[in-house]
Amino acid sequence: MKSTPLRSVLLVVLCTLLVAVTHLLLKLAMARSGTSWGLAADPLLYAGIGVSLVGGVMLAYALKGGELSVLYPFISLGYVWVVIEGVWLFRERLHTGDIAGIAVIMVGVSVIGHNGLRKRHADRKSARKRRARGNA
Repeated sequence: MKSTPLRSVLLVVLCTLLVAVTHLLLKLAMARSGTSWGLAADPLLYAGIGVSLVGGVMLAYALKGGELSVLYPFISLGYVWVVIEGVWLFRERLHTGDIAGIAVIMVGVSVIGHNGLRKRHADRKSARKRRARGNA
């Protein structure tokens, strides 16, 4: 398979944001319903399921266009968005271990993203050389 297109990477990142929105909607639905029956009737539950479904379809499309080994680690960004959501919307507190964990995730995703972009650049350079040889 050729290198992973940037479009696929951006789609996966968008999917991780949708996962965070899904978790937010589910938390809000559960908080205001109180019971299983109340939850089953809550429109936020169905909104969360809908957002999750859209994210799943987008993820499948993104994975179709790129390398799994490059794209899948980006899914860990979902953890980062959910922590940010918790702090920002629910006034949850971060501890040193939380911050360290987020930093590790961000460094890991950055390294994988950088390597994916390097490979993409090398593939393009190689394709240009092949075309140049074909025209000579």
